Amino acid sequence: MVSEERLCSVLFGGAESRFRRHDYQLAANFHIHVLRPLCWVGLLQEHRLGKRIEQRELYTKTALWTAVLKLETDRVLKPPTQH
Repeated sequence: MVSEERLCSVLFGGAESRFRRHDYQLAANFHIHVLRPLCWVGLLQEHRLGKRIEQRELYTKTALWTAVLKLETDRVLKPPTQH
């Protein structure tokens, strides 16, 4: 699982806290134009924690992600733990 802030931090650089507080416009555009469509097509699953202003979104790849996408980084990532 990864948070929206963590993804923004990795992709755009900077601290994770920056995107929630100061760069919310960039985070909002990333959510609207990247994360939401990936959820719609079934490649990501969104998990919402908390309520209202304290709500956080976490994302996980679905089985469809690995079936459809073959990325160079796949070989360096550990497989998810399944219970």
